Amino acid sequence: MTIQAVQNYTRLMTPAFVDLENIPVFTFFQNLFTSGQTVIEVDANAIDIDIQRGNKKLAVYIPRGTDAVNAGLNRALLEKFTSDTKLFPLIEELTPITSDMITKRMPGEPVYAPLSRTAKQTALAMKAHREHMNRIIRKMELSAAESIRTGFQTIHGGLKYDFYRLATHNTTAATVWSTSATAVPITDLATAGNLIFRDGNRRPTDIIFGSGSWDEFLLTTQVINLADNRRIVHFAADMTVDAPAGYDDWVKAGAIFQGQVKAGDWKFNMWTYPAVYDTDADVVTQYVPDGEVIVIAKGARYDRYFGPADRLEVDTEIFKRMFGIGDIEGMSPNVVQSGIFSSNMFHVDAYGANNNKAFNVRTQVAPIFPTIEVDTIVKLTA
Repeated sequence: MTIQAVQNYTRLMTPAFVDLENIPVFTFFQNLFTSGQTVIEVDANAIDIDIQRGNKKLAVYIPRGTDAVNAGLNRALLEKFTSDTKLFPLIEELTPITSDMITKRMPGEPVYAPLSRTAKQTALAMKAHREHMNRIIRKMELSAAESIRTGFQTIHGGLKYDFYRLATHNTTAATVWSTSATAVPITDLATAGNLIFRDGNRRPTDIIFGSGSWDEFLLTTQVINLADNRRIVHFAADMTVDAPAGYDDWVKAGAIFQGQVKAGDWKFNMWTYPAVYDTDADVVTQYVPDGEVIVIAKGARYDRYFGPADRLEVDTEIFKRMFGIGDIEGMSPNVVQSGIFSSNMFHVDAYGANNNKAFNVRTQVAPIFPTIEVDTIVKLTA
C-alpha cells in the first residue's frame, strides 16, 4: 500500500450558534395576572379561593317610626360568599443524560481540546434546564391565556378548573366580521364594554384581537366609515404611535399596540398578540385564535398561585455544585427582564440511575391562574 503525503492545513472553529438564546418566550397573558396577588405555597397541596359578590341595589325610603326589616325588606347580604378549593396541578419536564452523551463532542467544543466529563455534564444539564424553562413558561402562558379567554384552566385528561365566568361573557358577534358590508364590530365591542361595566364593576379599557379578527375588523364598512370621518375621530390605527403610558410591560411581554377606538361609551386601546407555540405534533398555534376578540378591564384582580414540588427534599448546595443551576438563570433573557418570575416558583433537581450510567434533570412548577374578577372579561367570537 502506498502512503501519499497530503497538504496539511489549520482549522478555526467558530463559536456555536445556540438557537435557545434567540427564541423569545413571550409572557403577555401571565403579565396580566400580576395585577392581583402572587402566592407561592411550599407545603399545602390545595388552595381555597373565597369570592364575595356585591350588588347595585338602592337604599330604600321607609315610613318614620318603622325599620326596613318590619317593612318586609331583607337587607342582610354581607355573609354570602362563594368558596372554592383547587388542588395544585403539576407541570413537569424531565430529561435523561447518559454517560454515552458525555463522551461525545458538544456544539462549539474544540476538537483537540475537549471539555472534561464534569464540564460536559454541567453543560448538558444547563441545556436541559433552559429547554425545560422555555417549555414550562410557554405552557403557563397557554394556561393563563385560556383562563383569560374562557374562564377555565385545563389541567389534564379533560379536567378543567372553572372560575365561574357568567355565560353571557362568552358571546358572539351580531354578524360575523368576515361579512364586511353588514358586520357591526363597533356595536359588538360597545356591548362587550357594557357587560364588563355592569357585571364586573370596572371600566373596560382594552381589546386583544386574534390576527384573523384584527384583519376582518379593519375591512368592515363600519370601521372604514369611522376611519374616514374627518370631523370626529372615533378610530385611529397608527403604528407610528407608541402605546399609552403604563403599558410598557405589555409591550415587553409581546403585545403589539395598534391604536384606539371609541365604541359606545368606551374608549379602548387595541392590541394584537402574534406570539405562537408549537404543539407536540409540530403545529404552529397562536395563543389567541384567529376568530376571537378579548375585551378586558386593565387593573382587575387576577391572581396566580404556585404550589409545592412533588419530590423528596434535595441538597440544593450539592446540586448547584454538580450542575451550576438551581435559579432562574435558565430562563430566556426577555423572561428574566420581565421581572414577573422568581426562582422559588420553580423546583429544579436531578437524580441518578441505579447503574450510575445516567441521571435525570427535572423541573417542576405547580401554577393556578384564577381570574378573580372574572366578569371583567368578555370573549367575543367574531
